Amino acid sequence: MIGRLVPRILVFGLFFVCSANYTLNNFYVTGASVWDAGWFAWLAGHATKWPMPNPQAIGGAFLAIHASPVFFLLTAARSLLPAMPDPVWFALTQGLWFGLIGIAMSLCLAATAGGSMLAVIVATNGITLATLGFPHIEIAMPALLLLSLAFRRRSAWLWMPPLLLMLTVREDAGFHAALAYAALALLRAHGERRLRAGAADAAIALGCLLAGAVALTVQHGVPGGGGALAGTYLGRPAFAHLDRAFLAERAHYLFKDRGCVWAPLLLLGLAALRYRDLRLAAGVAISLPWLALSFVALSHQAGEMWDYYSFPLMAGLSWPLLCAARLDGVPRSRFVSLQAMMAALSILLFAASGGNHDRRPWERFDFAWWGRVAPIEAAMDRVVAEAASLDHLVVDDAVAALRLGAFTPGQLHADFAFSTAEQDAIRVLIYRPGTWRDEAKLALIRRVGLAAPRPLAGGFFMQLERPNP
Repeated sequence: MIGRLVPRILVFGLFFVCSANYTLNNFYVTGASVWDAGWFAWLAGHATKWPMPNPQAIGGAFLAIHASPVFFLLTAARSLLPAMPDPVWFALTQGLWFGLIGIAMSLCLAATAGGSMLAVIVATNGITLATLGFPHIEIAMPALLLLSLAFRRRSAWLWMPPLLLMLTVREDAGFHAALAYAALALLRAHGERRLRAGAADAAIALGCLLAGAVALTVQHGVPGGGGALAGTYLGRPAFAHLDRAFLAERAHYLFKDRGCVWAPLLLLGLAALRYRDLRLAAGVAISLPWLALSFVALSHQAGEMWDYYSFPLMAGLSWPLLCAARLDGVPRSRFVSLQAMMAALSILLFAASGGNHDRRPWERFDFAWWGRVAPIEAAMDRVVAEAASLDHLVVDDAVAALRLGAFTPGQLHADFAFSTAEQDAIRVLIYRPGTWRDEAKLALIRRVGLAAPRPLAGGFFMQLERPNP
């Protein structure tokens, strides 16, 4: 028993440490953005009311954007560690989700020689790497779905907790889970030549579908809620943004820079044709709806599948292993070899791709944050204490992301954009040099005439003031 657990713990630990380190470095070394790392770090520890009010600097209710009750659960868990800074807690939760991807792949490869090493390769696909570079709660959905599917055959009940938790992450989680479980239900029924063989998986798929419908209904009950699909993907009116030039540009970008997503799926489809295997073809089939929706998406980041936007395709990129773990009569060595080739292809093409906020996330897997958290948090204590008394204070993302709940809308501006009147009112700026929108900050300093730089937290922050006339 212990001998089987140790490799899985090591796989989990590797992904946990790399992801947690990346997120901690994001906040305490390079400087995080408020949208969305700082925002989610705050929600993960301060979701205590319905309908999940955002921090005052952002305003509104988060449930109007996404139905994510998982933040209520994370906040409840965070209450056990009240002294822990928000970014540290968020980093630990991000480490958990990525660690669970490693555990899921390790479970699927339990009967394979060298399974732990292969699990690391398979779990480190292009989608994982892209999502690492822009910390987001959405990675919890494929992580929990993969874990549920990995447990489905091994246990009568262990598949349920991860699936139930997945349904709390976002309003569309149920639809993603329903698609995967429905495909497995059909494959089991076809493989055993009797409908009842897939009945249990079909019932799970139906339950997930209903859960998604309920989540959407609840979200539409929140003032201003339910507009994410139209605002991000369909447009208003639906598909009015589509024309030949738009589709040609989108196709060119995806072909050039998202090979880490489509090329492994193409390899999966070719293998399905080569072996005339419906089980492999199902992995392509469950990926097509999201590929189609992304292709026509109004938002360029969603349509070009930047960062976390490709997360629903994780099941498709892991499909050979999921089939080997769930279905009978699978040629295991062939499926495992195919999975390894798909993962290697995805990793290589990610390294050569464009776009994404961080194309080299592995460069931040180290412990550079070590020794920085305490002095930076101490400096933030002073900044927050003085924020109310400092006349017309403005902060940048790197500062606000650490304590998002402490600042007002007037002290934080999206994209660091200010009207002329707002610029004229600025008296104090606290910012992190060398971070997001740095050119805009330097231009503002010149326009407003801010001077007398004073380093804070050993130079991590700089405070500038407008000289008295």
